[in-house]
Amino acid sequence: MKTSRRTFYFLVILIAWLPYWWAFFPIIVSYDGAAQLANFFGLSYPNNHQPYTAAAIMGVLIKFFMKLTNNNSTWSFALYAGLIGSCSAIVCSRLVVKFGTAFGRNIQWLSLLLFALFPLFPFYAFSYDKTAPFLIGIGMSFSALISIAIDKNLNNHLWELAIGTVVTSVFRSDGYYVMVIVLLACVVVLRSKQLLLCLISIIVLMTVITKVIFPMAFIAPGLPGDSISVPLQQVAYTVKTHEAQLKGSKLYDDLNKIMPLKKITEAYNPNLADYVKFNYGNTYNNENKSKKEAFETFLKERSKYGIRNFLKLWLRLGMKYPFDYVKAWIYQVDSYYSPTNDNEQEKSSGQLFMNLNQVWVQNRITDVMRQLNFSVDYNGSEFAKKFKNRLLTPLHNNNIIYKIFLSAWLYDWLLIISSLILLVKMIRKKVSIVWGLPFLLPLGVLGVAMLTPVDGGMRYILPVIMAVPMCIAVIFDTNHLNIKDKNREII
Repeated sequence: MKTSRRTFYFLVILIAWLPYWWAFFPIIVSYDGAAQLANFFGLSYPNNHQPYTAAAIMGVLIKFFMKLTNNNSTWSFALYAGLIGSCSAIVCSRLVVKFGTAFGRNIQWLSLLLFALFPLFPFYAFSYDKTAPFLIGIGMSFSALISIAIDKNLNNHLWELAIGTVVTSVFRSDGYYVMVIVLLACVVVLRSKQLLLCLISIIVLMTVITKVIFPMAFIAPGLPGDSISVPLQQVAYTVKTHEAQLKGSKLYDDLNKIMPLKKITEAYNPNLADYVKFNYGNTYNNENKSKKEAFETFLKERSKYGIRNFLKLWLRLGMKYPFDYVKAWIYQVDSYYSPTNDNEQEKSSGQLFMNLNQVWVQNRITDVMRQLNFSVDYNGSEFAKKFKNRLLTPLHNNNIIYKIFLSAWLYDWLLIISSLILLVKMIRKKVSIVWGLPFLLPLGVLGVAMLTPVDGGMRYILPVIMAVPMCIAVIFDTNHLNIKDKNREII
C-alpha cells in the first residue's frame, strides 16, 4: 500500500515538474554549472572553489551520456536532467510518505502540494548545478532522520542516512559540515556505535579526497576568501566607514599588506560578499603553465593569505569597532529574517533562479558551451519563451507574492518558531528528544546560510523549505507526535 502511494506521489510531482523541463529543454545550466563544466573539461585549471567532487561526478555523467548518444549534446544533457529530475522526484515522494506517517493525512497533502508546485524544486531538479544532487542527498538524510524519529530504530534506515550524507558532502562543502554536526548529534542521542563508525568513515573519506587525492591530481584548493566571506564583509564595511580615522595607523597598514583595502572598500556590497571575496588573495589565473606548475604557483601565492594572520587583524579591528561588525553582519543576512531588504538581489527573481535573467550570466554560460563544442538545441517555441519570461521576470519588493512566499524570511521563521515549540515540548517531556534530529538538519543548513556570501539566497535554504510541512505540523498539529501506531510507537 505504501509503495503504491509513493508511486502515485512520485508521478504527481514529476508531472507537475514537467512544464519546467519542457520550457528549458534539454536542461537549465546555471552560472555555477558552467564553471563546473569549465573546471572538469579543462577550460580552467582544476580547482576546488566549486567542489571538484561535484564537478567530477556531474562531468563523468555527461561524458557517459555523450558516448551513449554518439556525442549528441542536446540529448546528453536531456538524459542528465531526466536522471537528476527523476531522482529528485523519488526523494520528494518518499518525504511525502514520511510526513504523512508522522503527522497525518493533512500534512501529507500539504507536503505533496509544496513539492509539486513550489517553483524552486523543479527548477533545480532539471538544472546542471550542484544544488540539484545536493538536495537529493539532503532529502535522503532528512527522510532517514524522520524515519528514525518515527520508529526509534536506526538499523532500518542507516544506509539511507549514510548514502544521503555522502551525497550531501561531496556536492557542497558546507553540506559536509552540517552532516558532521547532525551525525554527531545522532551518535549522542541514539548512542549508536554504527553511526559513530559512519561519522568517522565520512570524515576519513572527505579528508583523503581533499588532502591526498586532490593534491596528487594537482587540483587546487578553494580561494583564500571562500571560507571567510562574513569576516571580509565586516572588515570592508568597518574600514569604509572609518577610513579617515584608520588611514595611516599600523592596523590599517597591516591590513593593507594582505588585502587591497581601496579596491575592497570600493567593491563592498552589503548584501553580496562575492565582490569583496574575489578581491582578497590570489586566483587560479596561471596561463601557459602545466597543471603541476599552476598548482604549485597557486599554493605558493595562497600561502601569503593565511587565514590565521587575517583573523588576528580581523580581531584587532573588531575590538576597536565591535558595533560595526554587528551592523555589517546584519546587513549581510537581513533577507534571511526580514521582508524589507532593498538590495537588487532581493528585488528580482534572479535571486530565486541563480540570476539566470541577467545578461552577464547568459553570456558566461554561452561562452563555456561554445568553447566545449556543446551544441545544444534549446526549446525555442513561443509558448516556452513566454513561460520562461514569465518565470524570470523580476518581481519587485512591493509584489506580495515575492515578499511573502518567494522570500527566505518566511520559511526561516517557520523553522525557528517550530524548533522553539518543539524544544519546550521536549523539555516538558511531551515529545521525545529523538525528534530534535530531523530539525537539526534544516537548522544547520540555516546556520551555514547565515555565513554564505549571498544575502537571502533561496537555493541555500531549500532544505529549510523541504522541512515546512514538519514545521507546520509542530506549530499547529503537534498531537500527531504522540499518537501510537498499532505496531510501533511513533513518539
